[in-house]
Parts: sequence; C-alpha cells; structure tokens
Amino acid sequence: MEELIPAGCGFLLGAAVGRVKVSLRLPLAAPLAVALGAFATVVTGEATASLAFVLIDIPIVAVAALRPEERRRQFEDSRGLSGRPALPLDDDEGTGEDEEPSPDENERDAEGDEQ
Repeated sequence: MEELIPAGCGFLLGAAVGRVKVSLRLPLAAPLAVALGAFATVVTGEATASLAFVLIDIPIVAVAALRPEERRRQFEDSRGLSGRPALPLDDDEGTGEDEEPSPDENERDAEGDEQ
C-alpha cells in the first residue's frame, strides 16, 4: 500500500511532463522524479526506518512517469493521431469485415499478371 504514493506521484509527473516540449522533458523530469521520490519516502514514513527507501521510491516514480507517455503514444498511433498518414488497413483492424476489392483493382491486378 505504501508504494501507491510514489506510483501516483509518478503518474502525475508523467502527465505533467507529457505536456512539455520534448527537448525539456528529461531535464525537467529527472530532478522532479528525485524530489517526488524523496517526498514519497517521507510521506509514507519510510524515512524513519531508513533513508535507503529513497533509492527504492525514486525509480518507482520514474518508471510510473514513463507509463502515461507510452500509453499516450500507443493511443495516438492506434487512432492515427501521431502525425503519420493513416494506413489503409488502420480502419479495418478489429472489425472482422473483409471488403471486396473494387472492379478497378481487379482489372489492375489482371493487367499486372498478364505483363
């Protein structure tokens, strides 16, 4: 249960840093991950047992911060929002319906076979 606070801090960090210019993400996220990891260690009370828990909480924050960015990228790619042109098969994925080729495509295929 104590690891939810560093993970939550990481998710918030990832959401905030995801809106920053790409060139500034790492220089901004790295010190914030360290600060939020230390904050999470103090808030959960782990600092009273040992300050070594900071070394556990910082990577938890950092890894959790990466996940929202990765999910956003996957979502954009799946929806064709990443700036790349949509591929013809992108819309057909998951529908289970096969479309018949148009007559023009059949004629082009037949012409290509004859040559």
